[in-house]
Amino acid sequence: ELQRGVLGAEINLLETAHESARERVARLAAELAAKASSVLRLEEELKQAMLAASAQPPPVACNSVSSGTHASVQTEPRPETARPLKVDSFEQMPRTQVTPTRRKKK
Repeated sequence: ELQRGVLGAEINLLETAHESARERVARLAAELAAKASSVLRLEEELKQAMLAASAQPPPVACNSVSSGTHASVQTEPRPETARPLKVDSFEQMPRTQVTPTRRKKK
């Protein structure tokens, strides 16, 4: 009889531990699903930002000139699938356009 009581208590402990483990697994699965959803959203935001950045023209470089003007140098816009340029000779480099503009007085 005593042995049956001890076994019954052990069974109750194991059932309680099992239920607790099932609840923890369910909670962790829900947290994982939320984090996966967040990662997917952030990946989409990053993709959109990269597309927007590649659609914008490159920044304008300015070189100071002693006459009080500066030149704006603009390169040809790169395609959306921008890759590093591989140039074998000077003639293959992208053409630039120089436009003198007035410098603002401070």
